[in-house]
Amino acid sequence: MPDNESGPPTEFALPPSPARSPKAKPVPPTVAAPQPPTVAHPLIPLLRPGDVSADLHPHWVIPGYTIEAEIARGGMGVVYRARELALDRDVAIKLLRDRFSADSAAARRFLDEARITGQLQHPAIPPVHHIGTLPDGRPFLAMKLIKGDTLADLLDRTPNDPARFVPAFGQVCQAVAYAHARKVVHRDLKPANVMIGAFGEVQVMDWGLAKILSGAPPEPLPETGGGEGPVVPAPAPAGVPDDALATQEGSILGTPAYISPEQASGAIDQVDERADVFGLGAVLCAILTGDAPYASPDPETVRALAINGETGDAFRRLDAGGADPELVALCKRCLARDRAARPRDAGEVARAVTAHLLAAETRAKQAELQRVRSEAERAAAEVEAAERPQARRVQYALAGALASAFVLAAFGAGLAALWQTAKRSQKEAESARDELHTETREAVRQKDLADRARVEAVQLQGAAAAARDEALHQKGAAENALAREAEALKKLKVHQYGRIAEVAYDQWHDDNVASARKLLGATPEDLRGWEWHHLNRLCSASLVTARGHTGELTSAALSADGARIVTGSYDGTMRVWDAATGKELLKREVCDKRPVSAAFRPDGLRIVTAGADKLAKVWDAVTGQELLKLEGHTDGVTAAAFRADGARIVTGSWDGTARVWDANTGKDLFKLEGHSGAVLSVAFQDDGSRIVTGSRDGTARVWDANTGKERLVVPPNETAVGRAPSAPGAVLAALSPDGTRIVTATPDGTARVWDAGTGKERLVLRGHTNGVRSAGFSPDGARIVTGSADQTAKVWDARTGRELFALKGHTDPVNAVSFSADGLRIVTGSEDHTAKVWDARTGADALVLAPHETATGALVYRSGHSSSVTAAAFSRDGTQVLTASLDRSVKLWDARTGAEVLTFRGDKYGVLTAALSPDGHTLATGSREGARTRDARTGKELHALTGHTGEVTSVSFRPDGARILTTGRDKTARVWDARTGAELLKLEGHTGWVISGAFCGDGSRIVTGSEDKTAKVWDAGTGKELLKLDGHTGWVISAMFSADGSRIVTGGEDGTARMWDATSGKELLKLEGHTNWVSGAAFAPDGSRIVTGSHDKTVKIWDAKTGAELLSLKGHTDQVSSVAFSQDGLRIVTGSRDKTARVWDARPVAATFVGPVAAPQ
Repeated sequence: MPDNESGPPTEFALPPSPARSPKAKPVPPTVAAPQPPTVAHPLIPLLRPGDVSADLHPHWVIPGYTIEAEIARGGMGVVYRARELALDRDVAIKLLRDRFSADSAAARRFLDEARITGQLQHPAIPPVHHIGTLPDGRPFLAMKLIKGDTLADLLDRTPNDPARFVPAFGQVCQAVAYAHARKVVHRDLKPANVMIGAFGEVQVMDWGLAKILSGAPPEPLPETGGGEGPVVPAPAPAGVPDDALATQEGSILGTPAYISPEQASGAIDQVDERADVFGLGAVLCAILTGDAPYASPDPETVRALAINGETGDAFRRLDAGGADPELVALCKRCLARDRAARPRDAGEVARAVTAHLLAAETRAKQAELQRVRSEAERAAAEVEAAERPQARRVQYALAGALASAFVLAAFGAGLAALWQTAKRSQKEAESARDELHTETREAVRQKDLADRARVEAVQLQGAAAAARDEALHQKGAAENALAREAEALKKLKVHQYGRIAEVAYDQWHDDNVASARKLLGATPEDLRGWEWHHLNRLCSASLVTARGHTGELTSAALSADGARIVTGSYDGTMRVWDAATGKELLKREVCDKRPVSAAFRPDGLRIVTAGADKLAKVWDAVTGQELLKLEGHTDGVTAAAFRADGARIVTGSWDGTARVWDANTGKDLFKLEGHSGAVLSVAFQDDGSRIVTGSRDGTARVWDANTGKERLVVPPNETAVGRAPSAPGAVLAALSPDGTRIVTATPDGTARVWDAGTGKERLVLRGHTNGVRSAGFSPDGARIVTGSADQTAKVWDARTGRELFALKGHTDPVNAVSFSADGLRIVTGSEDHTAKVWDARTGADALVLAPHETATGALVYRSGHSSSVTAAAFSRDGTQVLTASLDRSVKLWDARTGAEVLTFRGDKYGVLTAALSPDGHTLATGSREGARTRDARTGKELHALTGHTGEVTSVSFRPDGARILTTGRDKTARVWDARTGAELLKLEGHTGWVISGAFCGDGSRIVTGSEDKTAKVWDAGTGKELLKLDGHTGWVISAMFSADGSRIVTGGEDGTARMWDATSGKELLKLEGHTNWVSGAAFAPDGSRIVTGSHDKTVKIWDAKTGAELLSLKGHTDQVSSVAFSQDGLRIVTGSRDKTARVWDARPVAATFVGPVAAPQ
């Protein structure tokens, strides 16, 4: 029998010849009992006896075992025969060779093998008794010692009796089918990995390359050096090098002579049950032909044959071998190059082999019945032959008697009587003979019928059992398949939903709001969570939308009381709307289907309109009655505005002039001349002393509102501002309320702020991606709003030019923008035929708690943090946000408006962490100085929590507020009485900094995360360690319970977040997607979502059931340091190294607007 199959799995190299193995003394025994098994472990086939080697230190003992001799050696492992003292039985001990450290890839493979095969409890799979650790940390395992021969050895010794091993092959198929039913594939099936015991028992060995189909493929192992050899040595065929027969390292897992093409080519993702089916076919080929499917003296040729699936030579040997045609056909199916043409799993192969064996048994029984029948017929013939001489002797006797009767007449009467007696005897003998023949034939017939009935019964029973098994298998397989398919579809559905949400977010960022809305509308309602509602808020960010115009809007403004909106449009109408509901209150035709703009008088009782019919008109704002016509312009009127006292009106026109009118009489007072192009915008300064105009000639001009004298041209040299290369440099302009600044909107995509006294340019507002069509100051002059052809409006800091937020929702260019009189709202008008009202203080994307300056006269007030924000959290009632910073301050902010409420200082160094008690009365902080508590209303220090010997890295309150948890650089966590400041508990066990900690919802447990790469769960009453969560490959930076305490989420330096079962410690999910440290992770209150923050500057939302990434929030410009949900789960707060905290909202904008809207008048 060639040795092609005798190659071992990747971790073994060729062993030395047993004849040359030096003898070694057994390791001295120890009386300690073995520890109970903690992990199910893989099995390694035993080799022929050798000697104890240096891989087991001569002074080491394995508690509970006596090491007797080495029996196998591979490139990575050594197997010893040992005696288990407690149960007085022989076992095999396997351990890693001493060249591999306890944290090597080989050790991890060793343990992976245990986790896979520990679930395979089958008579044909050897059990593991115990797993432990050597003094140097290397793992070892004790397992059943198998005494017998490999199938490879037996085939070598009896090459001409293949049928003998078919039943054993059937048992191999049953064992592999059991593994397949549990989604485990062997990946190294060959005769050398099949042991047959002295009593015919079969064991499938060496599960070292086994793979769980639902998991990832095993990582490649490092080179072990030298060639690899069989676990169970077998003589190699002449001319065949051993390295052609060994299991390959690297991308090829398995023995080349026996593996499927997909394994040989390294297509790991295609390796499933059908790869093992190929291996079973290869074993059957070896049984039927005496050789592996791929046979060649050249190892590279063997590899090439395996990669290409060249089984032509094997098929020719099968056809010529004279084996049973059914087995040959089955073998060829299993060896099909196309894996789709193979049986689907080992169960199907096992059923085929069972059917073959049953049919063979039936044929054997029928042959036995035929033999018995033939013997019965032969026996009957022999009886008949034996009776013939006796009949002839009777006849001869009768003839003699008759002759004597003639001779002896004297005796005639007596002889006659004798004759009659003889005849009767003859007839009786013949009758007895006939009866015997009849009974014999009947007996043979009855036996034949009985045998036939028995065979038919066995056949029917077997067929019924096979049918039942097949039905159960099919049912179970169908149910499992349906369940797996349903689960896979569910996960796929969630992942697809997450991708749609990400695309919608990108579309919103690219100002394609309509596309984003359409994507959101197409998502399944049952999957919609925080991320969907946040995106819907972004896409529906306005408070009110007024719909009704049939043309582009040219103007939009709020009344002074904020109750109404007035709009003008290219449809030739002026309309008035309810600012709270968007309901149309008034409509007037101003000029037929030509542009109209409109503005309120400050008291809201009058409206002035400018029309393309060369007229400006004044209307009653309540009744819509036309009151005045302002006639004088020689071309269409483009814009009109009232003076603050309502006594004057200024208009601009396509005729290149602006005019000032008496608002009560309509008298033309004077004309403002100087522009060389159409006047597109007009406005009074708040005190009525000056007028600013913007023109198509590319300039803005300031005029004396009483005399009409020109005071200023912007820019001073009268060159066009922002002139597009192929279009006029149209400019629209507005004055700040105090008259010190002018803002201009220009076609180059910028707005510019100018000194209204000198004409000097102060700021350039860059951010729009298309021309800016309108601009205006807030009533306090602190902000500027701009509208653009890029379909957005933007709000800017008027002192610094920093963009504060964007207003997205229009689907066409924004032509008009203005603030309400109280500065709380903004109204916009668009070419999409709508007007929208927006919250003027914050964008829908996020409320940004950022450093800013506020000027009051000559004084400038600075607020916000001046360094990294290290912690951010909501108060229990959600009305405030707490932030801590390295600028040595802690701040409380109004969570609705972003206004800074309180600032606490006093720490000598930066504040690393902070928490607010559930009742909002107590503030706890941690820094290099330790931890302390303050009164959150007055800032008065309450207690210094003294005990840690280094930085305090986190603080948190128990949900009832009675206890405080701190963690520190001194590798401890501590629990304190929140009322007295007394230390109650010290949690020790971590071997590195304890970076984070939190109580569970009922306060009974604590979770901590550490620099030592672990998280631990503790009893909050006793301090006893309950669980160790081991899986991160770097620091565990954050750790938190779900609200119900059933799960834990951790974030780590390794860039992952992980979810764990809080009772068993089992890892449930691994959240991968961040490209840097995950510095914060938290559950939503309902447990359906997880939020993570990272040093990659992003905040991500994840589905807590499937681990699918649903949304990545962008806005921070530096590392994100902390994340937290609000108590109602509708908002998220994040803190960052960019000196800001952001509040991300999933509530509708209208529900979060602060400030009552006046009722319509």
